[in-house]
Amino acid sequence: MNIFLDDERIPADVTWIKLEDVDWVIIRSYEDFVSWLQNRGIPTRLSMDHDLGTDKTGQDCLRYLLDKVEEMQSEIPFITFHTQNIVGKKNMEYLYKNYKRFRSFKFI
Repeated sequence: MNIFLDDERIPADVTWIKLEDVDWVIIRSYEDFVSWLQNRGIPTRLSMDHDLGTDKTGQDCLRYLLDKVEEMQSEIPFITFHTQNIVGKKNMEYLYKNYKRFRSFKFI
């Protein structure tokens, strides 16, 4: 399953990066994102916006997702950040990259 997280756009609106040509489930808010994950589990792929029009952002969704991945010991999904918020994008990429690096580290 593939999630496109954005409060306004649809995948066809994203022309500044190349999105995979897959069927996307469009999710508009943090609350809907959390509900979707609780009911359906970890998606295979995500494309994420940062600004969701409320106090909760795409970064909050990413934190929730990574907490769930850790809790369930699931595979880390492939994530594209289509947000045009440069600072938000850098913060989300940093969080994602560091989590992936942490998960690949083997503790003795």
